[in-house]
Amino acid sequence: MTEEIVKSAAIEGERLDFEEVRSSVARRFGIPEKKASGDHIESLADMMMDARCNFEVALTPERLCG
Repeated sequence: MTEEIVKSAAIEGERLDFEEVRSSVARRFGIPEKKASGDHIESLADMMMDARCNFEVALTPERLCG
């Protein structure tokens, strides 16, 4: 999932720190991490986790805009 987030951002011309993304993803799986991630990376990880875990749930404006 880490690589998917980094590569998706690269398509948009954005470079993300791989270790920050990895740490953010690891925390979502309950793995303690010391490396901090910025809010933007945390949001991307939340979005990717939601897409993977809730793909059967209808996509609504509330789900899109949080």
